[in-house]
Amino acid sequence: MTTATRHEGLASMSRLTESGAPPPRITGRRGPREGRSCTQDAVLRRVSTDVTPLLYTTARTMTHMGRPGSASERVYASLRDEIVGWRIPAGTPLSEVDLAERLGVSRTPLRAALTRLALEGLVDTSQGRTGVVAEMSPGSVSDLFELREALEVHAARLAAQRGDPAVFSGLAAEFDAAAAVLDSGGAGAYYAVIGRFDDAIGDAVGNRSLRSALASTRTHLVRARRMAADNPRRLLQAAAEHAAICRALAERDESLAAAATTVHLRASLATILATLTSRSEGRRSS
Repeated sequence: MTTATRHEGLASMSRLTESGAPPPRITGRRGPREGRSCTQDAVLRRVSTDVTPLLYTTARTMTHMGRPGSASERVYASLRDEIVGWRIPAGTPLSEVDLAERLGVSRTPLRAALTRLALEGLVDTSQGRTGVVAEMSPGSVSDLFELREALEVHAARLAAQRGDPAVFSGLAAEFDAAAAVLDSGGAGAYYAVIGRFDDAIGDAVGNRSLRSALASTRTHLVRARRMAADNPRRLLQAAAEHAAICRALAERDESLAAAATTVHLRASLATILATLTSRSEGRRSS
């Protein structure tokens, strides 16, 4: 398949998103800085000054909050999984008394876990003594995706340069089989493939600061992404988008990998914003 044919296929995929976003600008084979927009450069500079210190501060705080296997670590993992998976909906008050009784722990490790979740932005403690599960607004999601696009597109370029083509060829095959994965294992099995893809990108990039920044944004975006779990059509479309990214990475085509990543992120954002709007309208009408 020629490069021109691949770009035509990518343009067709972009039209399927119906998001109204302009098509991504596809550059030639330039160096990593020349291929980025000024906006991406500005955001990446902000990451180095704003996000990285926060990550180091969070890491130091977590060191004191819970050792592996400790009560606070178990509570943190349990509550984080429930919040990210929407089993505890946004806006739910997190009563320390009720949670301690339900989880079978004292309030000391529970408070440590809640503090850690608040540092990650999953719990909102600004409304009073009782924390609540943080809301997800269209504005906050759009802000996160703006940052994510700058990070992920740059990471895709680096992964195309540095990654193992065999790893991404294997992942492309897994995404091509997404329909069977969803039929046999459900959305959970599909998201496990997504996790392996994210790990492969991080391994290929080989940059701890960039990998930490990506992990920070994904904490919230995994939660947002789970809102598409009841939309099989979107999951299959996302799998096709991931497969296109993987094939570009396997062929070490930086420009195509960056363009395919942009298409995927904008389609995901459009789906999440539509879901948030639908949920908001449903709450108002009930």
